[in-house]
Amino acid sequence: MDDLALVVATAFVLGAAVGSFLNVVIYRLPRGMSVARPRRSFCPACSRPIPWRRNIPLLSWVILNGRCADCGAPIPVRYLLVEAATALLFAALAFDRFGGAVAPAPADLLLLGVELLFAALLVAITVIDFRQAIIPDPLTVPWLPLLVLAVGLEPALLRGHVLDAASAGPGAVLPAALLAGIALGAAPALAVDFLARRRERVPPGEEPPSALPRAGDRFSVARELVELALPLLLPAVAAALVLPLLFTQVELAAHPRLAAALASAAGVGAGLTFVFLVRLAFSLAFGREAMGLGDAKLLGLAGAVFGAEGAVLVFLLASVLGALPALAGLLRRLPRATCALLAASLVPVLAMDWALARMGPGTALALLMPVPLLALLLFLRHIRRTRIHLEAMPFGPFLALACLVLLLWWQPLHAWVHGFLGG
Repeated sequence: MDDLALVVATAFVLGAAVGSFLNVVIYRLPRGMSVARPRRSFCPACSRPIPWRRNIPLLSWVILNGRCADCGAPIPVRYLLVEAATALLFAALAFDRFGGAVAPAPADLLLLGVELLFAALLVAITVIDFRQAIIPDPLTVPWLPLLVLAVGLEPALLRGHVLDAASAGPGAVLPAALLAGIALGAAPALAVDFLARRRERVPPGEEPPSALPRAGDRFSVARELVELALPLLLPAVAAALVLPLLFTQVELAAHPRLAAALASAAGVGAGLTFVFLVRLAFSLAFGREAMGLGDAKLLGLAGAVFGAEGAVLVFLLASVLGALPALAGLLRRLPRATCALLAASLVPVLAMDWALARMGPGTALALLMPVPLLALLLFLRHIRRTRIHLEAMPFGPFLALACLVLLLWWQPLHAWVHGFLGG
């Protein structure tokens, strides 16, 4: 067996084992339970510990025919799917990392390890948010500074290249320092909330309630300001104003690790800020909470790996993935005039290449992009004033899926987007 096949096979086996542990995380975290105690897995129906010989990833579920060996209660097929998906994902990432290499190098193994950790977090987030519409803080908040630190130690972890032009002067550094300041200012509030939060424990055998907003829930701007603006927004703005001053005299081209860490922190800040603004705009448009803060933390996690532009790309890709399942059914219930308005909003997007060639990127974006944004706001207003009811759905799974897509195909997608926007 050659080196590549050995690494891929090892990653597959490791992924199956990690997937088995993720099933523990997926069951226990939403229920307020510790993932470490009890140490051994147990049957949710009869609470009896599962011996290791009945807890072999991928095999035990098939051998036991999807049932507990003690009480005969059915074991959801989700357990098998999580193990299989994690194993295949780990193998794909290993092949992507070493497919063109002659032999794995120690640094490449470190890079692969961080990518596998990121992928495992995304798998757990996807399943939990899809089932309970929550993204537990232990899967996001502690990993934000760790990923930024990892990028600072090994800049090759960063997919985005925000600071490639750092040597050109402060114009390339100040926006990144501004976004990094937002992340730095938000860190204390996120840490305090993470340490103080205690989820109510759900009895074994019962499902945690969904955290999706109900139809009667109303969005309160006053509560939003009290809960977010004072503890989170004000420190973030203050740090965003101070941090750029510290980098005005720093030549980042001579410090690649510092530049990478700054770009990663800027990605965190971009993810937090982008979701916060979208959450506020759509909550006002719908009249109820449109997105949870867990989505902001998840996009911040994506920004730590993909940079600021990558965080925005993750959000846009997730929006497309999330819109496709509901779009067909929704269009059948909308008036023809509204459908025509939405169709007309695509014209500026399709004409972007023509406009970029004649006006330049700044003028083209300023003239054309307000058209689809206006169409979107009018569409949301129509939805709100009519009897068409939009079911709330978790956005985290689509953000996680977009992260996985970019993790595997960052280069072609990034090149396509830059080509579409004229570089």
